[in-house]
Amino acid sequence: MEQIQDIVFLGGGTAFLEIKELIDDINENKPTYKVIAILDDNPDLHGTFIGGFRIEGPLSKAADYPDAKFVFGIGSMKTRAIRLEIIHRLGIQIERFVTLIHPHTKIYKSAQIGHGCIIHYGSVVGANTVLGNFNIVAFNSVIGENVQTGEGTMITTRVVILGGTKIGARVFMGIGSCIANDISIGDDSFIGIGSVVIKNIAPNFKVFGNPARPIPS
Repeated sequence: MEQIQDIVFLGGGTAFLEIKELIDDINENKPTYKVIAILDDNPDLHGTFIGGFRIEGPLSKAADYPDAKFVFGIGSMKTRAIRLEIIHRLGIQIERFVTLIHPHTKIYKSAQIGHGCIIHYGSVVGANTVLGNFNIVAFNSVIGENVQTGEGTMITTRVVILGGTKIGARVFMGIGSCIANDISIGDDSFIGIGSVVIKNIAPNFKVFGNPARPIPS
């Protein structure tokens, strides 16, 4: 019988409940993971419970779990820019972050998925696509062939990314957005809900609309 891997979840917010159900679905298909602790830097949460699991203390306590793997569950539109900073500050080897892929997804065999990624129900990752470390792909998104993404990019629900697109690090892609073929999107860009991107986007730009245009500061 294969050994079950202990998991420490980093982040005590409501994302835990969603990702815990993803883990449950993985385990239903094949017993793989067991959550043993949650860590969060908010002292008001220490000793409280979420989803029946106790928040044991700050993120720095990760060193107390030398045999565990980690799930990085800190991520939102507002925190996307600091997610990688938190990871690097912890000094945890990247190989210790598990990638969670819902059983009801389609990941083409030639695709490459980085460490610490979370891919939710119903999504597709196409042939020869490369997702960087710590990408989040929400429900029912479609990523075409030969797409490349940088670290920490967040692809929300029902996003469609057509083939050949190159997406930088820490990019946020709003619900229902669509990216045309062979587009380049720079680091730290923000794409608003329902936007249709048909031109390249420079780093640190915010765009919205159909076609997508810069959002005034």
